[in-house]
Amino acid sequence: MVLGIFAGVGSGKSLLLEMLAEYGFKLIEADKIAHKLYKTNDKLKEALKDKFGTCILDENGDIDRKALSELLFADSKLVEFINSLVHPLVWAEIKREVYSYASADINVAVEAAILPSEEDAEIYDYKIFLKTDSELRYKRLRESRAYSDDRIKNIISNQPDTNRYESYCDFILYNNSDKDDLRKNLELLLEKISDENV
Repeated sequence: MVLGIFAGVGSGKSLLLEMLAEYGFKLIEADKIAHKLYKTNDKLKEALKDKFGTCILDENGDIDRKALSELLFADSKLVEFINSLVHPLVWAEIKREVYSYASADINVAVEAAILPSEEDAEIYDYKIFLKTDSELRYKRLRESRAYSDDRIKNIISNQPDTNRYESYCDFILYNNSDKDDLRKNLELLLEKISDENV
């Protein structure tokens, strides 16, 4: 079984993934794949250097994601440019990993903030939206990452809105309370999915 986990920043995806790992799911995280590509994909690195120059490189000549993030802040056109380069590479790697696990009959959970294309979405058996109230997302990001409200607003504005997530996904999993509540909601959802597959 392949689950797609979709949610915006500050929704509690890391905690949910920890729980899914406890239930035996192999985890694939789009952000981690993107970070790996920044280091290992030479064509991507060259394209970014051509666009931004050496100011985005660290002392080892690798992409400095913090420096790149600062350039992207509040510039939606640059965000779109980066996405056009990175997202196809990320989804190609996600699909490769999913198929390798699926061939071994291993349950997989794929986490991403960005919604895939219709073609890329074919890998999922079920798509789940982790829904968290906006105020709680802001609170978490202020406390965990020391982000300003302006920065949080900018990041969220570059991700799909709640309505798009809801219409895209098969299930909504709420995360507006504590860890125990999320675990209970997850268990109920997994039971529902299991019943559908009986």
